[in-house]
Amino acid sequence: MSSLPTKLAAALREAAMTLVKALIAIGVFGAILFGWGYGKAREQQAFTNSLPLPNEVRQDQCAIWFVGSSTMARWTSLQQDMLPWTTHNRAIGGATLAELTTRFLNERNPQPPRAIVFYAGENDLAFGVPVKATAAAFADFMAYKRKRLGTTPVFFVSVKPSPTRWALADRQAAFDAIVQQMAVRDTDLTYVDVRDRFLVDGRPGPFYEVDGLHLNDAGYAIFSTALHRTLAADLPASLVRRCRRQSMDS
Repeated sequence: MSSLPTKLAAALREAAMTLVKALIAIGVFGAILFGWGYGKAREQQAFTNSLPLPNEVRQDQCAIWFVGSSTMARWTSLQQDMLPWTTHNRAIGGATLAELTTRFLNERNPQPPRAIVFYAGENDLAFGVPVKATAAAFADFMAYKRKRLGTTPVFFVSVKPSPTRWALADRQAAFDAIVQQMAVRDTDLTYVDVRDRFLVDGRPGPFYEVDGLHLNDAGYAIFSTALHRTLAADLPASLVRRCRRQSMDS
């Protein structure tokens, strides 16, 4: 007759084997589930990358596209803030420069707007993309813009210095400086510098939501003031007058 220790040892071995089998089964199921989720995510990303920029645009003599990441996408008062221009918010929350360029290239026979206001690059830097590579990605967008929309002017808004990403301030400023030099060289690019207007005593001021990243109404007021001044100065005076009359008559 087997001793009690022998029976106990056999029972423990059986329990251990059962546990190992269970863990293997869980691992296999987890791998299958992960693979399915990963495949679905890639499928969704591929679908997203096949789309044009959001909010397809009707032709309008005063149309301006606002293209960029969530800072632009969350501007809910855009139309009212930017009168007399007919604004089309074509921004994508969380977007990188490469994503915006891809979506822009998916446009079918785009009608050139009067101008494009552009805000992006902040996410690229936050995701660890080097400054020069981020600037190169913006240069790619500009090159494709010229192929598809000719000399349509682009107004690049400098990266806002936010509390959450304050550690990236030097890299943001370096990226802005490269774009500013591009604007000196390229007649279809204007650099709109808003950085210092967001600083109070050298630090980000009270222009942000509680997340310390996205703009509040006071932050968007800085954007709109700077853009109104720049658009009025750089776009043809006859166009500015015509759009003002159109806005007053509507």
